[in-house]
Amino acid sequence: MRATTTVRPVRAWILLTLALCACSDAPDGASGPGAPAQPACDGESFDGTFAGIQKVLFEAHGCTEQICHGSAAQGGLELSPEVAYRNLFDVRAVGS
Repeated sequence: MRATTTVRPVRAWILLTLALCACSDAPDGASGPGAPAQPACDGESFDGTFAGIQKVLFEAHGCTEQICHGSAAQGGLELSPEVAYRNLFDVRAVGS
């Protein structure tokens, strides 16, 4: 009797795993359930990761405006494109 109660959860787990695998994204050129028709990423491309961070995060959210982290450098941090990288990487945190 005990073996039966142990087998049911295992069987349910296996069926759930198989169902999830059938619905997952298929590799390029594959067809069937879950196979994307086109690439999922249609976003803008950038020269590098930090260029994307600069544009998508800092500039899009107004962090580089003069009143914020532009020339006013609120909190001692300027995030304008010309200096943001060197102000964020390999520098000691204020108060450290």
